[in-house]
Amino acid sequence: MSSSNRNVCAIDINGGYGVAQILETEVPVCPSLPSLVSPGTRLNLIAVKLPCKNGDNWSRDVARLHLQLAAAGLATSFKGNYPVYVLFITNCFPIPNLFTCKELIGREGNVWLYRPNLSVLREKVQLPVGSCELALPMRGK
Repeated sequence: MSSSNRNVCAIDINGGYGVAQILETEVPVCPSLPSLVSPGTRLNLIAVKLPCKNGDNWSRDVARLHLQLAAAGLATSFKGNYPVYVLFITNCFPIPNLFTCKELIGREGNVWLYRPNLSVLREKVQLPVGSCELALPMRGK
């Protein structure tokens, strides 16, 4: 079993800095989320029913995040800048960093209709999903 070293900056109460070594037996790996397979034809509308845990910190719901990322990935899976609409059915607000208020065409009750800017959305779906992908060493992938 091989172990890997990772440097960690430590700050003591006197304001001094030091470097500590942490020995790990395994390099951690980010969990993978399944992705949708894009159909052979362009889609004009992508409809997603999002779960909403009212009062249970719905903003940290992994299933909600995954469904919205999958919808964004599907919307951007074809080349070009054609009009595509994303419809969410949910009582909770969709991720504003992914689908912005300026792209919101309309809302009625629990139905939200967006027309995202595909070139901007393509850039967003290329970003790391969370701190897990930022914190891991490159050899861990």
